[in-house]
Amino acid sequence: MKLQIKKIYKLYKILLKKYTIKHGYIILSVIAFSESAFFIIPTYAPLILLCALNKNKILHYATLATFFSVVGGILGYFLGYFLFESFLQDFLIQHNYMDKFNDFKKFYDKFGALAIFLGGFTPIPYKIIAISCGVLNFNVGYFIALSLFSRGSKFYLIGYLIKYSKKMIKKN
Repeated sequence: MKLQIKKIYKLYKILLKKYTIKHGYIILSVIAFSESAFFIIPTYAPLILLCALNKNKILHYATLATFFSVVGGILGYFLGYFLFESFLQDFLIQHNYMDKFNDFKKFYDKFGALAIFLGGFTPIPYKIIAISCGVLNFNVGYFIALSLFSRGSKFYLIGYLIKYSKKMIKKN
């Protein structure tokens, strides 16, 4: 498993170096979509790089990351809704996500919709939140709205911090 992750990460670095400026938005969109349903590389990795390289397009990159992350989350939701017992439960166990899934279920039982917002904003793997919401049959409209708000808040905050990081450092 670790060898596969290293190979994926190496390929990821090569792709980013080679295609960052010209095709970075495609890489960002694909990673944002797939990370929200099944992939392991977090969306903020290419987002930070792209925002740092082109500060004039930070809003564009944050919007792409938000949109494709939520679309991927919708896929994760429906995977959880339709395929949890037949397929995804084994996937979560194999990739050591079952404990995170159970933790999120407890958190959701206690805090409801707030758990979804916080899950989309924090470093908790968003795919766990998306799949869990499908398994728990959470209202899909609320899931999408909370996902847009939480993921958007996260990605726009990252962009804002990058855009103004030098100015904040110079003031201190």
